[in-house]
Amino acid sequence: MKSKMAQSGFSMIEVMITAAVLVVGILGIAKLQISTLGFLSNTNQHYLAASLAHDMGERIRANYQSVASYIDKDTNAVTDCSSLSSCNLQEQDMWLWSNALKDDSQALPAAVGSIIRNGDNLLVTISWNEKGVLRDSSAQSYALEVAYQ
Repeated sequence: MKSKMAQSGFSMIEVMITAAVLVVGILGIAKLQISTLGFLSNTNQHYLAASLAHDMGERIRANYQSVASYIDKDTNAVTDCSSLSSCNLQEQDMWLWSNALKDDSQALPAAVGSIIRNGDNLLVTISWNEKGVLRDSSAQSYALEVAYQ
């Protein structure tokens, strides 16, 4: 005669299903963590671009008598003002802004700044290549309209 034994513990199939559910959950959390880090980096880049655009906007407002000399300028063609005494205020502003955009610690890859007239105002724009974590890098820009009158 066979005696019936009471089952104690878990069966192998229960353990395997639990492990599979746990692995899927952990992988989901890992992907969420990676994408969060990527978004944090991109948010930091947008903050830096906004900060640098506002800095240039304040420089333009501070030198409003010479605002015409800022129009149609970009950071690809700036006068070298390493010796600040050899440049006027607008050239110094553009040179300092260009150096801030190209500074590696600012983390704006291939950043270019430009200033154009937009009606009665100036449009300060910064463009850069945003680093992609879950995708390829993409072109981004931040524009600030500056009222100078």
